[in-house]
Amino acid sequence: MRTDTRVFQKLLTNGDHICTFVIDALGTDGWAVREERDREIVQDKHYRDWHRVERARSLFVWKATQLSDSGWIEN
Repeated sequence: MRTDTRVFQKLLTNGDHICTFVIDALGTDGWAVREERDREIVQDKHYRDWHRVERARSLFVWKATQLSDSGWIEN
């Protein structure tokens, strides 16, 4: 039985625009890494290597910081 656990999430908005960064642990199946912009999937990847997940998380934090610096609001 697989249980999904959210290990990272950032949601930012700017007017009607939404950007979401999500990492879910999939038990023994690895991790699901997803980025959405205005409810359209920009990135949807599955990793079994934690180091790749760490890099994806670092990139998500950087992107979220860039958006915040340009006026987006974290919710």
